[in-house]
Amino acid sequence: ELARKLILKIGSEDELIDKEAYQEWPLFKIFRETELFKTTFKELFKEDFIIREAPEKAFISMVRKIQDKKKESKNK
Repeated sequence: ELARKLILKIGSEDELIDKEAYQEWPLFKIFRETELFKTTFKELFKEDFIIREAPEKAFISMVRKIQDKKKESKNK
């Protein structure tokens, strides 16, 4: 219930915490699995919640590519 109150206080128009943050941020990971989150999300954004978490392997792969590009640019 506290998480719901905080989300409603932050709202849908916050400069840093937008709809995508609620859908993707690890901060909300466990809460996203609850019905309370889904109803709060719908109340706030007038649409159903859609899971948008990237698979861990894809995330790790992306981080590695970024690291490789940084190494390449340092070696030039």
